[in-house]
Amino acid sequence: MSLSLENQRPIASDNILAIAVYALYVLGYFTVVTAVIGVIIAHAMVDDADPVTQSHFRFQIRTFWIGLVYNVVGLPLCLVLIGFPILIWWFAWSAVRIVRGGLLILENKPIANPKSWLFGSSSRSKPQAIPCGRRHWRRVRPACPRTRCGRGPSRRACEKSSARW
Repeated sequence: MSLSLENQRPIASDNILAIAVYALYVLGYFTVVTAVIGVIIAHAMVDDADPVTQSHFRFQIRTFWIGLVYNVVGLPLCLVLIGFPILIWWFAWSAVRIVRGGLLILENKPIANPKSWLFGSSSRSKPQAIPCGRRHWRRVRPACPRTRCGRGPSRRACEKSSARW
């Protein structure tokens, strides 16, 4: 009696594979082969993953390819001493991306902007939105810093504030 493919459990969950790719990238500082294995896993899993893990796989893929560009440019430029700052920047940049991505996947949170060239965070803060019961979302104003009345941060908008702010 055999099980159909739909009923079989995966060998490893997507989150575990994403954590494994981050670990392979860390080992990639010492052996390049592990980073290549990590990007192959990320490329293989990106289409079948849930949205949270998919953002991490995209982030990992971009980390590998952008890091490869830094190394291809930086290593030959080491002959004229310009490449050393480029390689130091690559090391710091990739370490921050790996640590940040690893911490976010452990919390099961997505990368805000996986297509970012820097660290995956959004370039601008987005206002919060809440469902207003209709088919659209209503933006939430920041609360008044004095009374938290929700009318906005300006003095004139706050009806509850005292005469002296």
